[in-house]
Amino acid sequence: MCYNRRTDLVGIVLWISSSVATSLPAQELAFPPLFLPYNYDVIVVRTLDELKNVDRSNEAGLLADDAGELRLLLAECATRQLPRIRIYAVGGDYSVADLDPILVQNLYLRELKMARIASTNGFGENTRHDFSRLKSLAIMHSALDDKVARRIAAFPALETLNLAGSEISELTLTELLKSKSIRTLILWLPNRTGESTDLAFASISEDSQIVNLRITRSESTEESSLKHVAGFRRLQALHVGGIGAEFAAVLPNLKHLRELHIGFAVTASPESQDLLLESIGSLNRLETLTLNEPAVSAKAFAKIAALPKLTSLFIPWPNGVTAGLSDEVVDLIGGITQLKSLELSGEWVNDNTILRLLRLDALENLKLASTDVSAMGLRQLSNQCRLRCLDLNLTRLTAESVQVLKTMDSLRHLRLQYATEQQLADLRKAIPECRINENVESR
Repeated sequence: MCYNRRTDLVGIVLWISSSVATSLPAQELAFPPLFLPYNYDVIVVRTLDELKNVDRSNEAGLLADDAGELRLLLAECATRQLPRIRIYAVGGDYSVADLDPILVQNLYLRELKMARIASTNGFGENTRHDFSRLKSLAIMHSALDDKVARRIAAFPALETLNLAGSEISELTLTELLKSKSIRTLILWLPNRTGESTDLAFASISEDSQIVNLRITRSESTEESSLKHVAGFRRLQALHVGGIGAEFAAVLPNLKHLRELHIGFAVTASPESQDLLLESIGSLNRLETLTLNEPAVSAKAFAKIAALPKLTSLFIPWPNGVTAGLSDEVVDLIGGITQLKSLELSGEWVNDNTILRLLRLDALENLKLASTDVSAMGLRQLSNQCRLRCLDLNLTRLTAESVQVLKTMDSLRHLRLQYATEQQLADLRKAIPECRINENVESR
């Protein structure tokens, strides 16, 4: 159990079902840590009778009477015209219609994020909701049919649609791709072969307005399901995982890409990864590249190093992995002198790695998560680079490392995992303009 203490719940309501909550002050409601990373404003549950004699504190954002019937300040939420609402429904068959008090007549709503909603009927043609200004919509782990998709596709201002974890048919996806406003689409390929998704891409992609496509795939999804991705003529950013050698034939047709984020299939051999990198080397407009856990040769990576506009390179490795890139590949990275953002994560990254990167004098953002970089490596960085953002999450710090960080006065964002309260206080005093551990994003 975790406690969530909030003193700023103005216009935010938490719906919580937990017998443990009855013995706690309302401002310290207990709920499983599963919900904490999602940062949802509203958590909807079905069984509410357990809550008895709950403190009516305003900090709690909820009211309960002696009979255990929970009443929520939803009307007040609607009155406040919340621009952003996030809802996570568990333990019941909730639908959009159940959330009417929040959504009805909310003319200011810009972002709506829902997960595990049993029914999306509230998006139907007869809905009372006004979605004319909605720019971002997420319907995750939920049901979605073609009638609802047709309605969503007609939302005039909708730019981002997230359907991660939601199973959708070919017809439903085809309706969504008819949207004249959606620019970012996030999908989870729904079936084992991915055939229906690919057919929808083939039939509509040339007329699509999509510029940012993110596809989550399982290892069992056939790569042929992505063969028509190149038909998205306006596509500028592509996120796709679980790919292998077959995707190398698609990449040369994506010459308009500016961002590419790929994860290799577990079964992808080093030879197939090399083939993919050689294909990426033909994307001369590419500015941002993410390669998750690559096992590539220096010969293949030389194609990446030669990309003329590449300014952001992210190569993350999971914590605990000691094998990584060869020194030859790191040397090639050190030669991409126009790089402004770089991530090299994993225990294989050490002071020797840093020494090979010192030619990157344009570097502004550096992520060294879970690495073995010591004070010596940090000192080399401070002497050669004027970094603005440095992420050392899960990289162990010594007292000497902290002393080096205190001299890096160009830093504006710093993320640390292993630092004492006193060390953090000393750092804030030494570099007062630097924001430390304030949700720093390196990408």
